Amino acid sequence: MSNRLAGKVAVVTGGSSGIGLATAKRFAAEGAHVFITGRRKKELEAAAAEIGRNSSAVLGDVANLADLDRLYEAVRKQKGRLDVLFANAGMGEHVPLGEITEEHFDRTFDANEAMEEFKTQMSAQVPLGRMGAPEEIASAALFLATDESSYITGVELFVDGGMGQV
Repeated sequence: MSNRLAGKVAVVTGGSSGIGLATAKRFAAEGAHVFITGRRKKELEAAAAEIGRNSSAVLGDVANLADLDRLYEAVRKQKGRLDVLFANAGMGEHVPLGEITEEHFDRTFDANEAMEEFKTQMSAQVPLGRMGAPEEIASAALFLATDESSYITGVELFVDGGMGQV
């Protein structure tokens, strides 16, 4: 890696898995100190360990204002500034095992089934013929976070395998 983010401070929400983790790893590999957030402590700690020394994990839910305040304070106290924000956190419905209702199960199953069908249909329509990998999204985010994108402003960057052109 070329240290394109040397000395930068980044926050990646939803950084404990998927696109968020891939982006956080890429930012750290390029020299940034990365704060990752997530709601599940075990997964968040594992992600921070995977990223390595250039990371800090802050447990929290981006839908909770008190958690966002705690994230802000952690960044302010440890680094004093923020250079890059990758707002990646998604929402999901988590219910304790003993409290799962048939309605919850049906809603979750239906959503997952619909998502699989959607992914299959989308893959067939994407000019590249496949869905993107988290690392491919991370590469685009890395570019936007570096000085290489300093003359870019007010643009939408479609990282969609060509779907925006169809």
